[in-house]
Amino acid sequence: AYGSSIISRNWILTTAGNLYNRYRVRVFAGLIDRSNIIEAEYSSGEIYNTSLKIHPDYDEKSPEKFNIALIHLCRSIQLSLNVDIAKLPLSQHKD
Repeated sequence: AYGSSIISRNWILTTAGNLYNRYRVRVFAGLIDRSNIIEAEYSSGEIYNTSLKIHPDYDEKSPEKFNIALIHLCRSIQLSLNVDIAKLPLSQHKD
């Protein structure tokens, strides 16, 4: 999937459009340009998914709405200096 973020060692956040009508995907964590072999040393290798979770309200006819999805990986991503979990902001929600 393109334009994805690692949110844990087993979960990838991406757009629903990347996954729509797909059942299996390959993830190359840390690989920015698949045509550049030199970058392979910075990658965590090829990992397949165990499940894909697309937002239930996503509609390919209105891709600007609910365009979010999760990829659950079959194994953990090996973290390194070049491959790490995205730093997400803490919630500012007040009860």
